[in-house]
Amino acid sequence: MFFDKVPNRPYTTELVRLRKSKASVHTVGASTVVKISEATSRNFSGHVEITFYNGSPLFNVAAVMATAQDSVAILYDAGMVSKKASGKM
Repeated sequence: MFFDKVPNRPYTTELVRLRKSKASVHTVGASTVVKISEATSRNFSGHVEITFYNGSPLFNVAAVMATAQDSVAILYDAGMVSKKASGKM
């Protein structure tokens, strides 16, 4: 599917809940992947994968989600929240 005129198309915003009911760890080459299940929203379900790269301070967080709806484009926007406010980094 080619994404033309995306801002003009109908869309919904959904919050994803991460229940942290199951976790697994495996290696892929020189990377370590942590899989955390289960991530759900109104129309999507799946899990979160955190990939750590050996010898690097970088890591990748991906929501691996699926839906039964046809012709749906999934655009992710993520952030971090804390219960405790702090100005320190």
